[in-house]
Amino acid sequence: ASQAESNDLLTSAIKLYNLAEQYTTVVSVLARALGTTIAQPSLDEKGRMLERTAGEILRHYERVNRVLGKEGDAVVKLLKIREAREAREAGRNEVALDILESTDLIPLSGDIQKITRRAEEFRDLHESLQKNLQTYLTLTMDALAGAHQKAKMSGLAEATRQMTLADIRKKSRSLMVFAGILKYRMSPDVYSYLARLDVEIAL
Repeated sequence: ASQAESNDLLTSAIKLYNLAEQYTTVVSVLARALGTTIAQPSLDEKGRMLERTAGEILRHYERVNRVLGKEGDAVVKLLKIREAREAREAGRNEVALDILESTDLIPLSGDIQKITRRAEEFRDLHESLQKNLQTYLTLTMDALAGAHQKAKMSGLAEATRQMTLADIRKKSRSLMVFAGILKYRMSPDVYSYLARLDVEIAL
């Protein structure tokens, strides 16, 4: 299995570790591998197979009540980020936002204490989630911008529209406060991009 892993035959390695009942290793390899594929906008067959395998293994482990720890938590969240990306690409921004909020990676509630606490806890996240900070921050802001655009153009009653827009602005502001605290963890280009979208949403 370790030979397959070093030869980058990850799906085979994962299945072999699983057969050998090395469950912690399985989840650890999955977290590392998904940490690499999740930043890619589109996947090749190998990447898709890896994500399918990850989903199957997780579902199986949950059924048999296997405790997955920090690595397992990372795998669940990374798969959700991929799911959110696909929803966003299909124009389903609200669905993407719901999925991203369910990961609890970015606090969008407007509660400054919670945002600060989440930013402090960032260093305790699995490294695969830490290195993908830019991926899910950008994805979340893109989904917010898409939802904002849709709400502005919608034929909703004015009061409902204003309420929806206010909620999106609150989430965008929360994301920027969070991103501001972790600014040193991302490239200046990414931070500028987030700030630009935040300004557009505020208008």
